[in-house]
Amino acid sequence: MSQNNFSASELLTFANLQIAAEALYGNLKSPAGTIADVSDINGHLTGENGYLVAGNDHSSKFTTTQAEQFAQNWKVVQHIANTKSGFSGTLFENTETHELASVGWATCCPRVLMNFQAA
Repeated sequence: MSQNNFSASELLTFANLQIAAEALYGNLKSPAGTIADVSDINGHLTGENGYLVAGNDHSSKFTTTQAEQFAQNWKVVQHIANTKSGFSGTLFENTETHELASVGWATCCPRVLMNFQAA
């Protein structure tokens, strides 16, 4: 079995992408299961009431400084929230390398999470 040897910096990037994606959930006003209009998202990530700072009313949020650092390096390309199956996902693009990162999670049922892990 092969092992991925990610650096601490890479693991922090993965965690920040996940937190950022989850922070958008509930903040965007697009109906559940539709693709959000991202033309306005990137301009509202930072600041005192920014999406990343406000978070999702749980633990997924950044400090103002963390939000500013994240927004300097990443922009939202696409976001879909809470489909009928409970799936939410966000596609980010690195502003320097143009690398894409896709983050997905289930918003409803633990059973859905188990099915994703088993696949």
